[in-house]
Amino acid sequence: MPVVFTAGEEGAVDLKKLGKMRCPICLKDIKAEVVMKGFTLLRQPHILVIPVLEDIWEHLYEKGKGFTDDEEGVLAVAVEEEEEG
Repeated sequence: MPVVFTAGEEGAVDLKKLGKMRCPICLKDIKAEVVMKGFTLLRQPHILVIPVLEDIWEHLYEKGKGFTDDEEGVLAVAVEEEEEG
């Protein structure tokens, strides 16, 4: 389950590399996609960590044809919530 922070709330996230995309995606191609128009990273590139909506993640994943380290046809999950104590 993705970790969600509300506006003004502070927190930390753990990041891990999922692998290289099988097919690199050019930034100009991402900006040209209608589905990407509202993506915060394209409007505010100085943000270091931002939430990525599932539909945008799936679109990028499909456009990049998945990651080299994943099983074909299996959608990788970028962030998982850890169970507390």
